[in-house]
Amino acid sequence: MDGGGLESRLKAIEEDLAFIKEEMIRAGARRLEARELREDLSRIAKDAFDSAVVELEEVAPFVETGDFLHLGKKILRNVRNLSRLFERLEGAVDFFEDFKPLGREIFGDVLEKLDEMEKKGYFVLLAGMAGILEEAAAQFTPERLETLAGALPELAALLEEAAGSGALKDMRKALAAWNEGRKERPRSLFGVLAGIRAPAVRRSITGWLKALEAMGGKDEKA
Repeated sequence: MDGGGLESRLKAIEEDLAFIKEEMIRAGARRLEARELREDLSRIAKDAFDSAVVELEEVAPFVETGDFLHLGKKILRNVRNLSRLFERLEGAVDFFEDFKPLGREIFGDVLEKLDEMEKKGYFVLLAGMAGILEEAAAQFTPERLETLAGALPELAALLEEAAGSGALKDMRKALAAWNEGRKERPRSLFGVLAGIRAPAVRRSITGWLKALEAMGGKDEKA
């Protein structure tokens, strides 16, 4: 019994010694790491100090000690303003954070609309219009553009009068009838004379005669 108890106590002592040994090894490793860290920090601090000294030597002719004091006083006097500025910056950051989902949605809608416009051929139309404008810029001199600009009021009045009197609608009907008539067989002379007797044809001939008379009268006045 006594031999078994002694053996168990020796075993416990060995385990304690092994634990102490491991702790000493860990402590030594930690001390080594701490020493290496201090050495690294010392080198970094020395390099930073040397760099700061060099930089300060470069700006020394332009800065005086009183400037730092003046700057410190201004910062202290404007602490409240700086606090308000930081609060506004924080508010702006929060706004942009809240706006991000909406911005992504708007950007997606814009891309979808641009894709739809491309499919409908809007960009091809714009490219064609750009070519027309380039050709117009090459063909029309400033004098010709000035002449056209002078004629624009008369053209606008003419179009307005034609739209109000139904002349544009009549011209569209006449063009459709012209295209349809080209598909028919040519009429004989008697067919043409019979067509002239129609009231609508005679009204049209009367209108053209009035227009010719007005144009001739304008030339005579001129």
